[in-house]
Amino acid sequence: MRIPESPPDFALLSDRIGKESGAFAKLVPHFSPVDYKGRYLHWAELKRRTPPEGLSVEEWWFATKLSRSMTQKKLPFVDKRGTGFVFTLPDMVQRELEWLGHAGESVAVDLVDLRNPAQGRSIRLQALIDEAIYSSQIEGATTTRVVAKEMIRQKRRPVDKSERMILNNYDAMEYIRSRGDEPLTPEIVFTLHKTLTEGTLAIPDQAGRFRRPEEQVAVYWREGDLTPVHSPPPAAELPVRLERLCRFANEQDGIVFIHPLVKAIILHFMIGYDHPFVDGNGRTARALFYWQALRSGYSLIEFLSISGAIKKRKKEYSASYLHSETDGNDLTYFIIDQLEVIRLEIERLIDEVQYKAEQTRDAETILGQELGRRLNFRQKELLRHALRHPGYEYSFAAHAREYDISRNSARNDLLELSDELALLDKVKPGNSWVFVAPADLRPRFERYRGEGM
Repeated sequence: MRIPESPPDFALLSDRIGKESGAFAKLVPHFSPVDYKGRYLHWAELKRRTPPEGLSVEEWWFATKLSRSMTQKKLPFVDKRGTGFVFTLPDMVQRELEWLGHAGESVAVDLVDLRNPAQGRSIRLQALIDEAIYSSQIEGATTTRVVAKEMIRQKRRPVDKSERMILNNYDAMEYIRSRGDEPLTPEIVFTLHKTLTEGTLAIPDQAGRFRRPEEQVAVYWREGDLTPVHSPPPAAELPVRLERLCRFANEQDGIVFIHPLVKAIILHFMIGYDHPFVDGNGRTARALFYWQALRSGYSLIEFLSISGAIKKRKKEYSASYLHSETDGNDLTYFIIDQLEVIRLEIERLIDEVQYKAEQTRDAETILGQELGRRLNFRQKELLRHALRHPGYEYSFAAHAREYDISRNSARNDLLELSDELALLDKVKPGNSWVFVAPADLRPRFERYRGEGM
């Protein structure tokens, strides 16, 4: 990806247009932060479109920027040249925040209304695993999703760097869940970074500390590129920058109100911009988004994997960073992009909740009334999986982790399916029992149809 062309100098445009007779009067009808389709366009995109009748493309840009400047809010951050960061919340962003709020409330009700609370816990755990996998894949991990899931569920030791990255990310997300209501401190950021990068860095002592002046870093669009798309601020500035970031995160009632989700997105951006570490900055930035959203009361975030949506639209993600940096540090581009990411994840979650409800109904149809009444949600889910994967092995530890339950509950689930109902085969290849999905599972259901239990 190329660095987008920076816009024309606003002061020079103002001086030139101001000298033209009646220039400002013809611009007034076109004062809008967005185009006629509601898009918050960067100069590199706007200049390729046809301007309103009677305006040059430069005049159209000037009217757009002037409109944005009237509602811009300043942030307590500066770039490496000392220029401040700003953002705007045009109507289209306000509408998106409103939609996310209502959609979040709706899907939260649906999660509560699921027939068994374990279903909600299962969805949350799946999102936690997915976030760990996708966030690591964005940064180069190559392990497949299936292998990574099994590693986490079975508590298997990682065998390479990619698996270690994913397991680290999972541990970091667990850390956020357990301590996400605490004020953000530099120590917490360092702990998160160390958790995310432990055992994956070429120089191990780089985990959990700032990059040093001699450790030059830059951001490249892809490996092998010679020209960086972003060069972060000097290492000497990092302690002050992180302290300022933590104050911003913890401030509850500042002079300027910032929507909690917007604040979480800004934290995400600033870690990416400052690049305080040699490696692992993207993973840390996304983890801090979760931290801030959760401590602001957005518990639904636990059910979303923002990295999953980012991975599918990585080009837009990178472009939003570059558009913000090249257009006067206007973070609106990045905010809009991340609100779209959250929308996509909420829409995916709505579909998943509906699918889970359908799965429950299907399971009861397949199992019949007697088994349907006797088995809990976890057991029904496992049997649905077993039908599709004959020969698959289940264990107490994996089942407990899959549904966020105690080992004793997992033991009861599996022993009932094997010892009492003979729906799973129990074998002991080593020191522990494993439970195998039989090839003739569906016929085994038939023995319970119409029989009392």
